[in-house]
Amino acid sequence: MRAHGTQFGKAFLDCGALAAALKEKFKEDILSLEIRARGHDLWLEISAPSFRPFVENLFEYDFVNFHVISADDAGDNAALSYHLSIFQRNRGRRVGVTVTVKLPKNNLSIPSIFDLLPGSEYSEREIMEAFGVSFTPEKDGTGGGLSAAYTVPVGPIHAGLREPVTAWLELDGERVTGADVRPAIARMETETRVRDPIQAIYMAERICGTCSFSHVICLVRAIEDIARMEVPARGQYIRTIVLELERIHSHVLWSGDVCRVIGFDSAFHLAMRIREQVMDVLTGMTGNRVNRGVGAFGGVRCDVTPGLAKAVRGMIRYYRREFEPFREIVLNDPIVRARMRGVGVLTSDEAVRYSVTGPTARASGLRVDLRKSSPYEAYADIPVEPVVPQDFFGKAHGDALDRFAVRVQEVYQSLDIIEKALDSLPEGPFAAEQDPDKVMGCLKNADGTGWGIIEAPRGDNTHIVRLKAGDENVCRWKVRAPTCANAACWPLMFRGSELADAPLIINSIDPCIACMNRMPVKGNN
Repeated sequence: MRAHGTQFGKAFLDCGALAAALKEKFKEDILSLEIRARGHDLWLEISAPSFRPFVENLFEYDFVNFHVISADDAGDNAALSYHLSIFQRNRGRRVGVTVTVKLPKNNLSIPSIFDLLPGSEYSEREIMEAFGVSFTPEKDGTGGGLSAAYTVPVGPIHAGLREPVTAWLELDGERVTGADVRPAIARMETETRVRDPIQAIYMAERICGTCSFSHVICLVRAIEDIARMEVPARGQYIRTIVLELERIHSHVLWSGDVCRVIGFDSAFHLAMRIREQVMDVLTGMTGNRVNRGVGAFGGVRCDVTPGLAKAVRGMIRYYRREFEPFREIVLNDPIVRARMRGVGVLTSDEAVRYSVTGPTARASGLRVDLRKSSPYEAYADIPVEPVVPQDFFGKAHGDALDRFAVRVQEVYQSLDIIEKALDSLPEGPFAAEQDPDKVMGCLKNADGTGWGIIEAPRGDNTHIVRLKAGDENVCRWKVRAPTCANAACWPLMFRGSELADAPLIINSIDPCIACMNRMPVKGNN
Protein backbone atom coordinates (compact mmCIF):
# COMPACT_ATOMS: atom_id res chain seq x y z
CA MET A 1 0.00 0.00 0.00
CA ARG A 2 1.25 3.49 -0.86
CA ALA A 3 2.32 5.61 2.12
CA HIS A 4 -0.40 8.03 3.12
CA GLY A 5 0.00 11.45 1.53
CA THR A 6 3.48 10.97 0.08
CA GLN A 7 2.54 11.70 -3.53
CA PHE A 8 -0.40 12.58 -5.70
CA GLY A 9 -2.57 9.57 -6.48
CA LYS A 10 -4.46 8.43 -9.55
CA ALA A 11 -6.60 11.11 -11.15
CA PHE A 12 -10.31 10.50 -11.62
CA LEU A 13 -12.55 12.83 -13.60
CA ASP A 14 -15.69 12.60 -11.47
CA CYS A 15 -17.63 10.47 -9.03
CA GLY A 16 -18.86 8.26 -11.88
CA ALA A 17 -15.33 7.49 -13.03
CA LEU A 18 -14.30 6.58 -9.49
CA ALA A 19 -17.36 4.34 -9.12
CA ALA A 20 -16.52 2.54 -12.36
CA ALA A 21 -12.90 1.98 -11.27
CA LEU A 22 -13.95 0.58 -7.89
CA LYS A 23 -16.62 -1.62 -9.48
CA GLU A 24 -14.06 -2.99 -11.92
CA LYS A 25 -11.60 -3.84 -9.13
CA PHE A 26 -13.96 -5.31 -6.53
CA LYS A 27 -16.65 -6.66 -8.88
CA GLU A 28 -19.26 -8.77 -7.04
CA ASP A 29 -17.84 -7.79 -3.62
CA ILE A 30 -19.59 -4.43 -4.09
CA LEU A 31 -23.18 -5.36 -3.25
CA SER A 32 -24.78 -2.02 -4.10
CA LEU A 33 -23.60 1.33 -5.44
CA GLU A 34 -25.25 4.74 -5.81
CA ILE A 35 -24.07 8.26 -6.70
CA ARG A 36 -25.79 10.92 -4.60
CA ALA A 37 -25.61 14.52 -3.32
CA ARG A 38 -25.57 16.08 -6.80
CA GLY A 39 -22.69 13.91 -7.91
CA HIS A 40 -20.41 14.64 -4.93
CA ASP A 41 -20.91 11.44 -2.91
CA LEU A 42 -20.57 7.73 -3.60
CA TRP A 43 -22.61 5.34 -1.41
CA LEU A 44 -21.90 1.62 -1.57
CA GLU A 45 -22.17 -1.62 0.37
CA ILE A 46 -19.29 -4.09 0.35
CA SER A 47 -18.85 -7.59 1.67
CA ALA A 48 -17.17 -7.83 5.07
CA PRO A 49 -14.05 -9.76 3.87
CA SER A 50 -13.33 -7.06 1.26
CA PHE A 51 -13.79 -4.08 3.59
CA ARG A 52 -10.18 -3.68 4.66
CA PRO A 53 -8.74 -4.14 1.11
CA PHE A 54 -11.32 -1.64 -0.13
CA VAL A 55 -10.18 1.05 2.32
CA GLU A 56 -6.53 0.36 1.48
CA ASN A 57 -7.34 0.75 -2.23
CA LEU A 58 -8.80 4.23 -1.67
CA PHE A 59 -5.32 5.51 -0.84
CA GLU A 60 -4.35 5.05 -4.48
CA TYR A 61 -6.45 8.14 -5.24
CA ASP A 62 -4.42 10.53 -3.04
CA PHE A 63 -5.28 11.04 0.61
CA VAL A 64 -8.31 9.69 2.42
CA ASN A 65 -10.07 11.70 5.11
CA PHE A 66 -12.03 9.95 7.85
CA HIS A 67 -15.24 11.59 9.11
CA VAL A 68 -17.28 9.22 11.28
CA ILE A 69 -18.74 5.74 11.66
CA SER A 70 -22.51 5.47 12.00
CA ALA A 71 -24.26 2.25 12.94
CA ASP A 72 -27.72 0.70 12.72
CA ASP A 73 -28.60 -2.53 14.52
CA ALA A 74 -32.34 -2.43 13.94
CA GLY A 75 -32.47 -5.47 11.59
CA ASP A 76 -31.02 -8.95 11.60
CA ASN A 77 -27.52 -7.57 10.99
CA ALA A 78 -25.57 -4.63 12.37
CA ALA A 79 -24.73 -2.18 9.60
CA LEU A 80 -21.61 -0.04 10.02
CA SER A 81 -21.31 2.91 7.63
CA TYR A 82 -17.87 4.48 7.26
CA HIS A 83 -18.13 8.05 5.97
CA LEU A 84 -14.89 8.98 4.19
CA SER A 85 -13.65 11.53 1.66
CA ILE A 86 -11.00 11.30 -1.03
CA PHE A 87 -9.20 14.60 -1.62
CA GLN A 88 -7.24 15.08 -4.85
CA ARG A 89 -4.74 17.81 -3.99
CA ASN A 90 -3.51 18.21 -7.56
CA ARG A 91 -7.06 18.68 -8.87
CA GLY A 92 -8.77 20.49 -6.00
CA ARG A 93 -11.44 17.80 -5.97
CA ARG A 94 -13.20 15.95 -3.17
CA VAL A 95 -15.51 12.92 -3.41
CA GLY A 96 -17.38 11.56 -0.42
CA VAL A 97 -17.37 7.78 -0.05
CA THR A 98 -19.80 6.07 2.33
CA VAL A 99 -19.04 2.35 2.56
CA THR A 100 -21.45 0.14 4.49
CA VAL A 101 -20.55 -3.27 5.93
CA LYS A 102 -23.19 -5.57 7.41
CA LEU A 103 -22.12 -7.86 10.24
CA PRO A 104 -24.12 -10.80 11.67
CA LYS A 105 -25.12 -10.09 15.25
CA ASN A 106 -23.52 -13.32 16.43
CA ASN A 107 -20.13 -12.21 15.06
CA LEU A 108 -19.70 -8.47 15.50
CA SER A 109 -16.07 -8.29 14.43
CA ILE A 110 -14.41 -6.15 11.77
CA PRO A 111 -10.82 -5.16 11.00
CA SER A 112 -9.73 -1.89 12.57
CA ILE A 113 -8.61 0.91 10.25
CA PHE A 114 -6.80 2.74 13.04
CA ASP A 115 -3.39 2.00 11.52
CA LEU A 116 -4.55 3.45 8.19
CA LEU A 117 -6.58 6.35 9.56
CA PRO A 118 -5.65 7.15 13.18
CA GLY A 119 -8.45 9.72 13.31
CA SER A 120 -10.90 6.81 13.51
CA GLU A 121 -9.86 6.03 17.10
CA TYR A 122 -12.69 7.83 18.89
CA SER A 123 -15.33 6.54 16.46
CA GLU A 124 -14.16 2.93 16.75
CA ARG A 125 -14.09 3.24 20.54
CA GLU A 126 -17.60 4.65 20.59
CA ILE A 127 -19.05 1.99 18.26
CA MET A 128 -17.35 -0.70 20.36
CA GLU A 129 -18.91 0.65 23.56
CA ALA A 130 -22.35 1.41 22.12
CA PHE A 131 -22.91 -1.62 19.86
CA GLY A 132 -20.44 -4.24 21.08
CA VAL A 133 -18.46 -4.37 17.83
CA SER A 134 -14.94 -5.78 18.13
CA PHE A 135 -12.26 -4.05 16.07
CA THR A 136 -9.26 -6.28 15.32
CA PRO A 137 -6.41 -6.09 15.97
CA GLU A 138 -7.19 -4.41 19.26
CA LYS A 139 -5.27 -1.31 20.31
CA ASP A 140 -5.00 0.46 23.64
CA GLY A 141 -5.79 3.88 22.12
CA THR A 142 -4.02 5.72 24.87
CA GLY A 143 -2.16 8.16 22.64
CA GLY A 144 1.26 6.70 23.44
CA GLY A 145 4.15 8.43 25.13
CA LEU A 146 7.27 7.52 27.08
CA SER A 147 7.53 6.75 30.76
CA ALA A 148 8.49 9.82 32.75
CA ALA A 149 9.39 10.89 36.23
CA TYR A 150 5.88 11.99 37.11
CA THR A 151 2.43 12.68 35.65
CA VAL A 152 0.44 15.90 35.97
CA PRO A 153 -3.25 16.34 35.10
CA VAL A 154 -4.31 19.55 33.35
CA GLY A 155 -8.07 20.06 33.55
CA PRO A 156 -10.94 19.43 33.38
CA ILE A 157 -11.27 22.64 35.42
CA HIS A 158 -8.33 24.91 34.68
CA ALA A 159 -7.86 28.68 34.52
CA GLY A 160 -6.36 28.40 31.02
CA LEU A 161 -9.14 26.23 29.59
CA ARG A 162 -12.64 27.28 28.62
CA GLU A 163 -13.65 23.67 27.86
CA PRO A 164 -13.68 20.61 30.18
CA VAL A 165 -10.63 18.82 28.78
CA THR A 166 -8.32 16.59 30.83
CA ALA A 167 -4.72 16.10 29.68
CA TRP A 168 -2.57 13.62 31.62
CA LEU A 169 0.95 14.82 30.87
CA GLU A 170 4.04 12.69 31.52
CA LEU A 171 6.88 15.03 32.46
CA ASP A 172 10.63 14.96 32.72
CA GLY A 173 11.12 18.16 34.68
CA GLU A 174 9.06 20.73 32.73
CA ARG A 175 9.36 18.85 29.41
CA VAL A 176 6.36 16.80 28.20
CA THR A 177 7.41 13.30 27.16
CA GLY A 178 3.95 11.76 26.75
CA ALA A 179 0.31 12.79 26.77
CA ASP A 180 -3.06 11.12 27.16
CA VAL A 181 -5.82 13.62 26.41
CA ARG A 182 -9.42 12.88 27.28
CA PRO A 183 -11.64 15.50 25.64
CA ALA A 184 -14.90 14.40 27.21
CA ILE A 185 -16.44 12.61 30.13
CA ALA A 186 -19.42 11.28 28.20
CA ARG A 187 -19.79 10.01 24.64
CA MET A 188 -17.74 11.76 22.00
CA GLU A 189 -20.40 11.60 19.30
CA THR A 190 -24.14 11.29 19.34
CA GLU A 191 -26.40 8.79 17.62
CA THR A 192 -29.99 8.78 18.75
CA ARG A 193 -33.66 8.79 17.83
CA VAL A 194 -35.60 12.02 18.00
CA ARG A 195 -39.08 13.12 17.08
CA ASP A 196 -39.97 14.69 13.74
CA PRO A 197 -37.39 16.48 11.56
CA ILE A 198 -38.69 19.96 12.34
CA GLN A 199 -38.23 19.33 16.07
CA ALA A 200 -34.74 18.03 15.30
CA ILE A 201 -33.81 21.49 14.01
CA TYR A 202 -34.25 22.94 17.49
CA MET A 203 -32.04 20.20 18.96
CA ALA A 204 -29.37 20.80 16.31
CA GLU A 205 -29.30 24.51 17.13
CA ARG A 206 -28.44 23.73 20.72
CA ILE A 207 -25.51 21.40 20.04
CA CYS A 208 -23.19 24.40 20.03
CA GLY A 209 -23.80 28.06 20.72
CA THR A 210 -20.97 29.21 18.45
CA CYS A 211 -21.73 26.90 15.49
CA SER A 212 -25.50 26.83 15.96
CA PHE A 213 -26.46 27.58 12.36
CA SER A 214 -23.75 25.29 10.96
CA HIS A 215 -25.26 22.30 12.74
CA VAL A 216 -28.74 23.21 11.50
CA ILE A 217 -27.61 23.49 7.88
CA CYS A 218 -25.80 20.16 8.18
CA LEU A 219 -28.97 18.52 9.46
CA VAL A 220 -31.34 20.06 6.90
CA ARG A 221 -28.97 19.32 4.01
CA ALA A 222 -28.84 15.64 5.03
CA ILE A 223 -32.64 15.46 5.10
CA GLU A 224 -33.01 17.51 1.90
CA ASP A 225 -30.70 14.95 0.29
CA ILE A 226 -33.04 12.11 1.27
CA ALA A 227 -36.21 13.97 0.25
CA ARG A 228 -34.65 15.34 -2.98
CA MET A 229 -35.75 18.79 -1.85
CA GLU A 230 -34.38 21.75 -3.80
CA VAL A 231 -33.51 25.11 -2.20
CA PRO A 232 -34.24 28.36 -4.08
CA ALA A 233 -31.17 30.36 -5.09
CA ARG A 234 -32.04 33.24 -2.74
CA GLY A 235 -32.33 30.80 0.18
CA GLN A 236 -28.90 29.37 -0.64
CA TYR A 237 -27.33 32.85 -0.66
CA ILE A 238 -28.94 33.82 2.66
CA ARG A 239 -27.69 30.57 4.21
CA THR A 240 -24.20 31.43 2.99
CA ILE A 241 -24.36 34.93 4.47
CA VAL A 242 -25.42 33.64 7.91
CA LEU A 243 -22.79 30.85 7.81
CA GLU A 244 -20.04 33.39 7.12
CA LEU A 245 -21.32 35.76 9.81
CA GLU A 246 -21.13 32.83 12.22
CA ARG A 247 -17.59 32.08 11.04
CA ILE A 248 -16.50 35.67 11.70
CA HIS A 249 -17.96 35.55 15.20
CA SER A 250 -16.32 32.20 15.95
CA HIS A 251 -12.86 33.27 14.75
CA VAL A 252 -12.93 36.65 16.51
CA LEU A 253 -14.10 35.05 19.77
CA TRP A 254 -11.44 32.34 19.57
CA SER A 255 -8.59 34.71 18.68
CA GLY A 256 -9.44 36.85 21.70
CA ASP A 257 -9.55 33.80 23.95
CA VAL A 258 -6.10 32.65 22.77
CA CYS A 259 -4.76 36.10 23.68
CA ARG A 260 -6.20 35.61 27.16
CA VAL A 261 -4.53 32.19 27.45
CA ILE A 262 -1.07 33.62 26.69
CA GLY A 263 -1.61 36.58 29.04
CA PHE A 264 -2.24 39.28 26.41
CA ASP A 265 -5.27 40.68 28.22
CA SER A 266 -5.45 44.02 26.38
CA ALA A 267 -5.75 42.17 23.04
CA PHE A 268 -8.38 39.90 24.58
CA HIS A 269 -10.55 42.86 25.61
CA LEU A 270 -10.07 44.46 22.19
CA ALA A 271 -11.31 41.28 20.48
CA MET A 272 -14.34 41.09 22.78
CA ARG A 273 -15.26 44.67 21.87
CA ILE A 274 -14.86 44.00 18.14
CA ARG A 275 -16.91 40.81 18.45
CA GLU A 276 -20.03 42.72 19.46
CA GLN A 277 -20.48 44.20 15.98
CA VAL A 278 -21.15 40.85 14.30
CA MET A 279 -23.32 39.80 17.25
CA ASP A 280 -25.45 42.91 16.72
CA VAL A 281 -25.88 42.09 13.03
CA LEU A 282 -26.83 38.48 13.78
CA THR A 283 -29.32 39.68 16.39
CA GLY A 284 -30.88 42.12 13.92
CA MET A 285 -30.98 39.52 11.17
CA THR A 286 -32.25 36.51 13.12
CA GLY A 287 -33.63 37.94 16.37
CA ASN A 288 -31.18 35.96 18.52
CA ARG A 289 -27.60 36.41 19.67
CA VAL A 290 -26.92 32.68 19.94
CA ASN A 291 -29.42 30.18 18.50
CA ARG A 292 -30.31 31.77 15.16
CA GLY A 293 -33.72 30.16 14.58
CA VAL A 294 -33.64 30.79 10.81
CA GLY A 295 -32.77 27.36 9.40
CA ALA A 296 -35.56 25.53 7.58
CA PHE A 297 -36.03 22.67 5.15
CA GLY A 298 -35.96 23.99 1.61
CA GLY A 299 -34.48 27.38 2.52
CA VAL A 300 -34.54 29.78 5.44
CA ARG A 301 -37.18 31.41 7.62
CA CYS A 302 -36.27 35.05 7.06
CA ASP A 303 -35.33 37.29 4.15
CA VAL A 304 -32.56 39.87 3.77
CA THR A 305 -34.36 43.20 3.59
CA PRO A 306 -32.73 46.39 2.26
CA GLY A 307 -32.34 47.57 5.84
CA LEU A 308 -30.57 44.37 6.89
CA ALA A 309 -28.33 44.50 3.83
CA LYS A 310 -27.32 48.03 4.77
CA ALA A 311 -26.49 46.93 8.34
CA VAL A 312 -24.39 44.03 7.07
CA ARG A 313 -22.45 46.31 4.72
CA GLY A 314 -21.83 48.66 7.62
CA MET A 315 -20.45 45.74 9.63
CA ILE A 316 -18.12 44.83 6.75
CA ARG A 317 -16.71 48.37 6.69
CA TYR A 318 -16.33 48.28 10.49
CA TYR A 319 -14.27 45.05 10.50
CA ARG A 320 -12.05 46.14 7.65
CA ARG A 321 -11.27 49.25 9.68
CA GLU A 322 -11.16 47.91 13.26
CA PHE A 323 -9.96 44.31 12.89
CA GLU A 324 -6.72 45.23 11.12
CA PRO A 325 -5.21 46.96 14.21
CA PHE A 326 -5.99 43.86 16.29
CA ARG A 327 -4.30 41.62 13.70
CA GLU A 328 -1.20 43.82 13.54
CA ILE A 329 -0.93 44.20 17.32
CA VAL A 330 -0.99 40.45 17.90
CA LEU A 331 0.86 38.98 14.90
CA ASN A 332 3.62 41.60 14.89
CA ASP A 333 4.29 41.40 18.62
CA PRO A 334 7.67 39.67 19.17
CA ILE A 335 6.54 38.21 22.51
CA VAL A 336 3.45 36.65 20.91
CA ARG A 337 5.57 35.16 18.13
CA ALA A 338 8.07 33.77 20.63
CA ARG A 339 5.23 32.36 22.75
CA MET A 340 3.39 30.64 19.88
CA ARG A 341 5.97 29.79 17.22
CA GLY A 342 7.04 26.13 17.44
CA VAL A 343 4.36 25.25 20.02
CA GLY A 344 1.95 22.40 19.27
CA VAL A 345 3.45 21.42 15.92
CA LEU A 346 1.41 19.17 13.63
CA THR A 347 3.01 18.35 10.26
CA SER A 348 1.04 18.11 7.03
CA ASP A 349 1.56 14.33 6.80
CA GLU A 350 0.33 13.89 10.37
CA ALA A 351 -2.70 16.07 9.65
CA VAL A 352 -3.50 13.82 6.68
CA ARG A 353 -3.09 10.58 8.66
CA TYR A 354 -5.25 11.80 11.54
CA SER A 355 -8.01 13.19 9.26
CA VAL A 356 -7.61 16.64 10.77
CA THR A 357 -10.02 19.18 9.36
CA GLY A 358 -10.77 22.89 9.01
CA PRO A 359 -8.37 25.68 10.02
CA THR A 360 -6.27 23.18 11.99
CA ALA A 361 -5.58 21.20 8.80
CA ARG A 362 -5.00 24.34 6.73
CA ALA A 363 -2.53 25.62 9.34
CA SER A 364 -0.49 22.47 8.66
CA GLY A 365 -0.30 23.46 5.00
CA LEU A 366 -3.18 21.39 3.58
CA ARG A 367 -5.32 23.22 1.03
CA VAL A 368 -8.55 21.59 2.14
CA ASP A 369 -11.83 23.47 2.36
CA LEU A 370 -15.24 21.95 1.58
CA ARG A 371 -16.42 25.31 0.27
CA LYS A 372 -13.99 24.78 -2.62
CA SER A 373 -13.68 21.01 -3.00
CA SER A 374 -17.43 20.25 -2.61
CA PRO A 375 -19.18 23.64 -3.05
CA TYR A 376 -22.64 23.90 -1.53
CA GLU A 377 -25.20 26.69 -1.18
CA ALA A 378 -23.82 29.88 -2.84
CA TYR A 379 -20.19 28.72 -2.74
CA ALA A 380 -20.67 27.22 -6.20
CA ASP A 381 -20.98 30.83 -7.46
CA ILE A 382 -18.50 32.48 -5.07
CA PRO A 383 -14.99 30.99 -5.41
CA VAL A 384 -13.22 30.21 -2.12
CA GLU A 385 -9.50 29.51 -1.90
CA PRO A 386 -8.19 27.71 1.22
CA VAL A 387 -6.18 29.99 3.52
CA VAL A 388 -2.80 28.39 4.27
CA PRO A 389 0.21 29.88 6.15
CA GLN A 390 2.69 29.34 3.30
CA ASP A 391 0.81 32.01 1.33
CA PHE A 392 1.62 34.76 3.86
CA PHE A 393 4.48 33.33 6.00
CA GLY A 394 6.26 31.58 3.12
CA LYS A 395 6.21 28.25 4.98
CA ALA A 396 3.74 26.20 6.99
CA HIS A 397 5.05 25.34 10.45
CA GLY A 398 1.80 23.74 11.62
CA ASP A 399 2.11 25.35 15.05
CA ALA A 400 -0.08 27.52 17.28
CA LEU A 401 0.97 30.73 15.51
CA ASP A 402 -0.03 29.32 12.11
CA ARG A 403 -3.39 28.22 13.49
CA PHE A 404 -3.93 31.72 14.88
CA ALA A 405 -2.90 33.42 11.62
CA VAL A 406 -5.12 31.20 9.45
CA ARG A 407 -8.23 32.01 11.46
CA VAL A 408 -7.43 35.72 11.48
CA GLN A 409 -7.00 35.74 7.69
CA GLU A 410 -10.25 33.83 7.26
CA VAL A 411 -12.10 36.73 8.88
CA TYR A 412 -11.14 38.89 5.90
CA GLN A 413 -12.10 36.08 3.53
CA SER A 414 -15.54 35.82 5.13
CA LEU A 415 -16.05 39.57 4.76
CA ASP A 416 -15.35 39.26 1.03
CA ILE A 417 -17.73 36.30 0.66
CA ILE A 418 -20.56 38.14 2.43
CA GLU A 419 -20.04 41.24 0.29
CA LYS A 420 -20.12 39.20 -2.93
CA ALA A 421 -23.24 37.35 -1.77
CA LEU A 422 -25.02 40.65 -1.08
CA ASP A 423 -23.93 42.09 -4.44
CA SER A 424 -25.33 39.12 -6.35
CA LEU A 425 -28.28 38.18 -4.09
CA PRO A 426 -30.87 36.61 -6.46
CA GLU A 427 -34.50 37.67 -6.55
CA GLY A 428 -37.25 35.20 -5.77
CA PRO A 429 -38.46 33.15 -2.80
CA PHE A 430 -36.16 32.37 0.11
CA ALA A 431 -37.82 29.01 0.85
CA ALA A 432 -39.32 26.28 -1.31
CA GLU A 433 -42.28 25.92 1.03
CA GLN A 434 -43.16 27.88 4.18
CA ASP A 435 -46.16 25.82 5.32
CA PRO A 436 -44.78 23.37 7.94
CA ASP A 437 -47.63 20.89 7.32
CA LYS A 438 -46.73 20.62 3.62
CA VAL A 439 -43.04 20.29 4.52
CA MET A 440 -43.83 17.47 6.97
CA GLY A 441 -45.96 15.76 4.33
CA CYS A 442 -42.99 15.75 1.97
CA LEU A 443 -40.56 14.53 4.63
CA LYS A 444 -42.92 11.80 5.86
CA ASN A 445 -42.67 10.10 2.46
CA ALA A 446 -38.86 10.34 2.35
CA ASP A 447 -36.89 7.13 2.80
CA GLY A 448 -33.17 6.52 3.09
CA THR A 449 -29.99 7.85 4.68
CA GLY A 450 -28.57 11.31 4.06
CA TRP A 451 -25.14 12.79 4.73
CA GLY A 452 -24.87 16.50 5.45
CA ILE A 453 -21.34 17.88 5.47
CA ILE A 454 -20.26 21.54 5.44
CA GLU A 455 -17.22 23.65 6.33
CA ALA A 456 -18.13 24.93 9.81
CA PRO A 457 -15.85 27.46 11.59
CA ARG A 458 -13.86 24.65 13.28
CA GLY A 459 -13.82 22.30 10.27
CA ASP A 460 -16.09 19.90 8.47
CA ASN A 461 -19.32 19.22 10.32
CA THR A 462 -21.01 15.87 9.66
CA HIS A 463 -24.60 14.82 10.22
CA ILE A 464 -25.90 11.39 9.18
CA VAL A 465 -29.71 11.08 9.19
CA ARG A 466 -31.97 8.14 8.43
CA LEU A 467 -35.66 8.47 7.59
CA LYS A 468 -38.20 5.72 6.97
CA ALA A 469 -41.17 6.27 4.67
CA GLY A 470 -44.41 6.53 6.61
CA ASP A 471 -42.65 7.35 9.88
CA GLU A 472 -42.82 11.02 10.79
CA ASN A 473 -39.95 10.66 13.27
CA VAL A 474 -36.22 10.59 12.54
CA CYS A 475 -35.06 6.97 12.78
CA ARG A 476 -31.35 7.67 13.32
CA TRP A 477 -29.33 10.84 13.68
CA LYS A 478 -25.55 10.81 13.99
CA VAL A 479 -23.53 13.98 14.66
CA ARG A 480 -19.77 14.27 14.42
CA ALA A 481 -18.47 17.72 15.21
CA PRO A 482 -15.07 18.97 13.92
CA THR A 483 -13.52 18.82 17.38
CA CYS A 484 -14.00 15.06 17.42
CA ALA A 485 -11.71 14.84 14.38
CA ASN A 486 -9.12 17.38 15.53
CA ALA A 487 -8.86 16.29 19.18
CA ALA A 488 -7.25 12.98 18.20
CA CYS A 489 -4.01 14.78 17.29
CA TRP A 490 -3.53 16.50 20.68
CA PRO A 491 -0.95 13.90 21.87
CA LEU A 492 1.14 14.64 18.77
CA MET A 493 1.05 18.38 19.46
CA PHE A 494 2.34 17.86 23.00
CA ARG A 495 5.60 16.24 21.86
CA GLY A 496 8.60 18.14 23.18
CA SER A 497 6.50 20.96 24.62
CA GLU A 498 6.68 22.54 28.07
CA LEU A 499 4.09 22.12 30.82
CA ALA A 500 3.20 25.81 30.49
CA ASP A 501 2.27 25.22 26.83
CA ALA A 502 -0.61 22.85 27.69
CA PRO A 503 -3.47 25.43 27.75
CA LEU A 504 -2.25 27.03 24.51
CA ILE A 505 -1.92 23.68 22.71
CA ILE A 506 -5.38 22.54 23.81
CA ASN A 507 -7.00 25.84 22.86
CA SER A 508 -5.12 26.13 19.55
CA ILE A 509 -7.55 23.81 17.74
CA ASP A 510 -10.54 25.83 19.02
CA PRO A 511 -12.11 22.85 20.82
CA CYS A 512 -15.81 22.67 21.57
CA ILE A 513 -16.55 19.88 24.01
CA ALA A 514 -20.24 20.86 24.01
CA CYS A 515 -20.30 19.67 20.39
CA MET A 516 -18.98 16.27 21.47
CA ASN A 517 -20.59 15.42 24.81
CA ARG A 518 -23.99 13.76 24.52
CA MET A 519 -26.34 11.74 26.63
CA PRO A 520 -27.08 8.35 24.99
CA VAL A 521 -30.85 7.91 24.61
CA LYS A 522 -32.71 4.72 23.72
CA GLY A 523 -36.39 4.30 23.07
CA ASN A 524 -39.07 6.96 22.77
CA ASN A 525 -39.03 8.24 26.37
